Amino acid sequence: MKSENKKLKETENIEINDDKTTIDEEIKHKFTPLINVKKVAGLSDSIVNYLAMGICFVVYGLYHLEWLNVEKEGNKDFYLGYFLVASICLYITGIFNWYEGKELIFLIDFVMSFLFMTLFLKYQNLENLVEKVSETDTDKLQGIFYILLFCFILVIGISSKEKGIVYIIDYAVLFITYVLLFAYKFFKNEWIKKIDFYIFIICGAFFWITGIIKLFNSVISGSINIMEPTD
Repeated sequence: MKSENKKLKETENIEINDDKTTIDEEIKHKFTPLINVKKVAGLSDSIVNYLAMGICFVVYGLYHLEWLNVEKEGNKDFYLGYFLVASICLYITGIFNWYEGKELIFLIDFVMSFLFMTLFLKYQNLENLVEKVSETDTDKLQGIFYILLFCFILVIGISSKEKGIVYIIDYAVLFITYVLLFAYKFFKNEWIKKIDFYIFIICGAFFWITGIIKLFNSVISGSINIMEPTD
């Protein structure tokens, strides 16, 4: 009699577990997202975007500090080529980061791609456009754009606070560079200009170092405490 009761309880437990499994599967199926985030191994852990931004920040700072000889047409095309290549690289890596569901780094890649492309076009021989827009109006428009840009960088920096101190430092320095650039465009103070473009060089170095650390963090076992393994 006891053995029959024991078998009956075991049968009931199996039926209950089966029902519970069925319910769990139904709930899981019901709440399965329509869009599955996929991974592209290796690309997101590359330093392409950090390298592109870092080089362009350094070139931009050196150019305005007049440390680079860009008067010759060949040199000018060579240095401006950095902005063109960087904008294309950032656009491509931004697409992959969006595909992987990495919204923050995707937004930075996309905005910086747009910015570097506009810098490339700015120094081209667009004579008809230059004749219609005065230099003062151009500086004011740039100043307004930089207001929007450093507000955007501030939001991205706050959103990245859980990703590690390296990212926070990067976005903090980048935020300061565009605040000072905005101030220079409106007030035309030479001291602000010099300080700002020195900081641009420092900012480029920080982004380059971040890329190297990020690469090592993805290759070696374990993670570096000052930054997360991925974006």
